[in-house]
Amino acid sequence: MSAYQEKTNSVVVPKNTGVEGFIKTLRGILSLPRVQSINIDAKGKVQYTRYVREGETDSPLGVDYTNIEPWSIIRNGHLDELNYRNGEPATNVIAAMFDKVACEGLTPIAFATGADTDLWSWHQRTAGVTLTKTNSIYGLPVYMDRQMPDYSLVLCAAYVKGGLSDCHRFISTSMGADPGVPETTVSIL
Repeated sequence: MSAYQEKTNSVVVPKNTGVEGFIKTLRGILSLPRVQSINIDAKGKVQYTRYVREGETDSPLGVDYTNIEPWSIIRNGHLDELNYRNGEPATNVIAAMFDKVACEGLTPIAFATGADTDLWSWHQRTAGVTLTKTNSIYGLPVYMDRQMPDYSLVLCAAYVKGGLSDCHRFISTSMGADPGVPETTVSIL
């Protein structure tokens, strides 16, 4: 019989995957043989210890979070664009987003935006109110995703209170001009 060794590995759960990211990570860990302990810290690091036989590979757990990241969930749901006049205060735009969700009888769950978002500067510039840069605004969590444009803000909604993965309805707005394709001029000589 082979000897066993105690091995410890860790996985960092991306912040933008929320509770579903932790659940997916825990499912992966619990599917491994001979897991002895699991420790989760406040920064999203999940450390696990298990016994491994000599010669048995002990590669760190690889978890694919792509299907639970905000943009993946949003693009598979019903997304509507909320248009407004350029320069409209952020408070008015966000209130209109909440109203649209409420008119449909849905529950607002979270906001989603780009990883290098313009959210706080847009709010300060248009509404004159400086919000503290945290992971929530207006009582809802803010999920950031590098696949989303930094100038886009999406309100995520569901039938009942839950997590981001429960959302099926999304209201999007632009927090400024889409940088898109730069203007070019051509001079014919």
